[in-house]
Amino acid sequence: MNLLRQGRFDEAIDVHLQVVEVIPAAFSPDHPYLYFRRTSLGLCLTGAGRFDEAQSHLLAGHANLIRLDHPKASWAREALEDLYKAWDRPDLLNVLNEQRSATDPGSP
Repeated sequence: MNLLRQGRFDEAIDVHLQVVEVIPAAFSPDHPYLYFRRTSLGLCLTGAGRFDEAQSHLLAGHANLIRLDHPKASWAREALEDLYKAWDRPDLLNVLNEQRSATDPGSP
């Protein structure tokens, strides 16, 4: 994550792509670490302004972390919120918030 924090997005993307590629063989094709890393990759892509690609990885990471009832699911959701704000897509942010309200009536 240091590359991401340093704003070295292209290098961070390359590293995360390599990691995402080896996780299924090293762990399993459905291991939570894969979805955690896909979310991290999505953050790097967001930072690089590659919003379409970021959305693909962030949606997959978020959906699967929710499915696995993983504690990092809320972090993945925040990454999606950050993407939609950076992308200037309030329409997608509203959809995300509506989905949250539908699944968690006590949410803001």
